[in-house]
Amino acid sequence: MGAARLTGSSSFPDTASLVERIHTCRAEELTRYEQLLELSHAQRKAIIESDIDSLVWATEEKSRLIQMIETLDLRISGLIDDISMLVGDGSQIHQCRHPELGSGFGCPLNAKIARTMKEILEAERENQALLEDAISVMGNEIRQLDAGGKAVKAYQVRPQDASSGDLDETF
Repeated sequence: MGAARLTGSSSFPDTASLVERIHTCRAEELTRYEQLLELSHAQRKAIIESDIDSLVWATEEKSRLIQMIETLDLRISGLIDDISMLVGDGSQIHQCRHPELGSGFGCPLNAKIARTMKEILEAERENQALLEDAISVMGNEIRQLDAGGKAVKAYQVRPQDASSGDLDETF
């Protein structure tokens, strides 16, 4: 992917512009992960409130965001390949040129993404536990309904030798 963009062109992108593109993609990726976290919280609320429509909507939105993140990851990989072709390795991508976001080596966006992903995983574990509890409760309710239905049927069964008339006629 990267080689095709770099070869045959009289104006090669410089490393700084490639690093800036990676940074922009990572910032967008962080935004998408934050949206995923919000949707995980929306799913929790939907599970607690037994709001199936909201749960389905949030799940579909999460799938859409995951596809967007995968696309961003592919774009970042291509940019890293381009840097590798220019400088021989991708080591320069770790030097953040945005001091307002942090200092030292490494881009603070990476740390923010990692924290947000950790929060998403925790929220997903909690949602999974809530769903398992909800399924268990529903299973118990279904078993109770089934037992109640069998009891009603038992009361409806008449002895075969009983007449089909009124109770007054039978006694």
